[in-house]
Amino acid sequence: MLFCYRPTICQAVITLLCCIFCHFVHCYTFYRRLDEDVRVVIRGQTNVGEEGRHSLEEAQNAILQLFTKIRDIKDKAEKSEAMVCRIYKSSILCFHYN
Repeated sequence: MLFCYRPTICQAVITLLCCIFCHFVHCYTFYRRLDEDVRVVIRGQTNVGEEGRHSLEEAQNAILQLFTKIRDIKDKAEKSEAMVCRIYKSSILCFHYN
């Protein structure tokens, strides 16, 4: 009788070991995917930081260019105003002399 139960016990132990192994593989796969997801998120944050710094530099350069253009426009406006004043003054002087 003992001989008859051994195959059943062996099958139960093998089945149990297979279940434990499958569970281990499932857990290992789950944690591996989780670890990879964490790595992807960390890499993404690093890239966002680098892209943010690059965008900030571009914005600062654009602001500097804008201020330079504004200063140039202001200088040209002042020169134009001075020229208009000279033209106006000379036309008044010419009018008085004629």
